[in-house]
Amino acid sequence: MTRYDEIKSIVDDPDTYSSSNAIPVLWQNPEPVVEALQGIIPEAATVVNTDKPQHAPLRKVLDCAFSDRRIRRRMSLMRTRSAELVDQFAGAHRADLVSAYADPYVQLIVSDVFGIPAEDNDRVQGWTKHGTDMVPAVSRDDLHYMFRGLRFAGHDTTRDLMTSALLLLLDNDRQLWEMVRADHPALQQVIEETLRRDAPHRGLMRVTTRDVEIGGTPLPAGTSLPLLFGSANRDETRFAAPDEVRLSRANIHEHLAFGTGIHQCPGAQLARTEVRTAIETLLDRLPDLPLAPGYEPSYVASFFRGLERLDVTW
Repeated sequence: MTRYDEIKSIVDDPDTYSSSNAIPVLWQNPEPVVEALQGIIPEAATVVNTDKPQHAPLRKVLDCAFSDRRIRRRMSLMRTRSAELVDQFAGAHRADLVSAYADPYVQLIVSDVFGIPAEDNDRVQGWTKHGTDMVPAVSRDDLHYMFRGLRFAGHDTTRDLMTSALLLLLDNDRQLWEMVRADHPALQQVIEETLRRDAPHRGLMRVTTRDVEIGGTPLPAGTSLPLLFGSANRDETRFAAPDEVRLSRANIHEHLAFGTGIHQCPGAQLARTEVRTAIETLLDRLPDLPLAPGYEPSYVASFFRGLERLDVTW
């Protein structure tokens, strides 16, 4: 599925299009692998792969974890951590903003949101207990499994969004960079256009629960459907001149980079806030930042869309 309207209609109809196959799970590995994991990794539910009614209690836990209040409480930490990281490489006058900035920054913030580092076991246990008491339908194993998945996904996608936005700002003689330097609020539109043009997650799967017809093609129950959100975000029938950066798009927020419907990414606002804060720090601390001479972007071989490096000098 590559077109915007088709994908939107699918994700808005979870009764017909199940999320049970949304992403591969550990227990779909060959039998010897599954046997080796028994007793080490809990076989439990993950919010991405669950349908109603199992989905609701899992989602309730996440909505609490990623509430606006919790995000606001971490903005000071975001500013502090981003400034500390700039301090570490500012004197070198050259850096890879993937490895020296975006990656460790997101690691630090996500770790704080989830109550790690690992040695802080009491804090993690307290969070887990709170979630279990608040939503009895969620087991400890569910929380453990969900925690692992979100820790992974929340790191990679946010890091890749940040570096893609920075590349967009610094490319083409830094025209967007200079514009945002003079008008920081415009950075939010840059982030939304980055999410649309360079969605950090290429897509997810769905499976039909009954016989359906899509685009004139009949599909029996049990048909697996890859939903390519990155393609939908460049659908010219939804977004005029989709390859162009247009900060004034009337539908700039209608991209599917974070999904939509009941499975819309619960950490979307946290990711936006992390990225905006980190880029604002660079705008203030290294206002004349350019791409390194001869730099050419290359991307990791993954279902995430992420830069391997982002070399800059100053």
